[in-house]
Amino acid sequence: MKSNGNQSQRIYDKTTRTWYEMPEDQYREFDRWRTNLRKREQYWGCCFCPRGK
Repeated sequence: MKSNGNQSQRIYDKTTRTWYEMPEDQYREFDRWRTNLRKREQYWGCCFCPRGK
């Protein structure tokens, strides 16, 4: 089992084609914002993205 102290997540930026490492808490905040945006767009009928994409 890994310790939760220094885990990091990676995010891919399509425009610069690079991976960015970020702390777990910052990644969770970003993921929450991204999920909120996706759900809003789905509610308005503008986005049909599945959860995996």
